[in-house]
Amino acid sequence: MRSGARSETRHQWLPEAAIYDEAAADEPLYEDPVLIHADGRLELEGNRPPSPAAVHHVDVNDDVDRSPP
Repeated sequence: MRSGARSETRHQWLPEAAIYDEAAADEPLYEDPVLIHADGRLELEGNRPPSPAAVHHVDVNDDVDRSPP
């Protein structure tokens, strides 16, 4: 990247997502909107970050609009 150039921050809004703590988990740790930042950080409603050690995977409902609110 050139000196002084700005990288565009990208993130993905997931209006219906479920966060699980293990591969075979039946119940999610969290179900609601999730924002995934370009660096992989997750943000829950109220700007709450989940503990990275607690998250195994995120399931997404692909049938919903992913436009930010």
